Amino acid sequence: TWEKDGGALMNQCIHGLDLMRWFGGLEISTVSATLANRCHPYLEVEDVGIGFVQFTNGAIGSFEGTTNLYKKNLEERITLIGEKGTVVLGGECAQEIEVWEFSDPAIQALRNEINHSVQSSVYGSSHSRVYADFNHALLTGVQPTVDGRCGRDALELVLAAYKSHVDKAPVSLPLNDFGTLSMHL
Repeated sequence: TWEKDGGALMNQCIHGLDLMRWFGGLEISTVSATLANRCHPYLEVEDVGIGFVQFTNGAIGSFEGTTNLYKKNLEERITLIGEKGTVVLGGECAQEIEVWEFSDPAIQALRNEINHSVQSSVYGSSHSRVYADFNHALLTGVQPTVDGRCGRDALELVLAAYKSHVDKAPVSLPLNDFGTLSMHL
């Protein structure tokens, strides 16, 4: 429901959107999105959404998400294309490196290191390293890899997509005074 949380973007896609922000390492300036409920008439929230983001440096990105897949999750894909490299992550939860091509040999060499640190199973204890990192930060006083600000930024991105759908226009960040209670399809 809109009162409790939201639909496909808030519950499933927020994790991929969080990764898109993190991998890009850039701030997002505007968000545009269109949402619909195509297969779940008994729900008031979206079951499909598609959108675009523009980063502050002019780069653009796109996202799509749905809960309308028959039987199981097919894949989550993140593609980053730049002047000096390309990365494509795929698999059920973007855990497989499909393309890793960089002009910088040092970055190219990171592929093997990353391959060894990626868990093949994405269900079960897939958050254990995040919890361990956070616990280490609490015990040592170092900054955790993932903090509350990361979660807030991902939430802001989804809420901006929702607002863009309602306003039928791009939405600039930072976002103020908008929540799921302002939503309607």
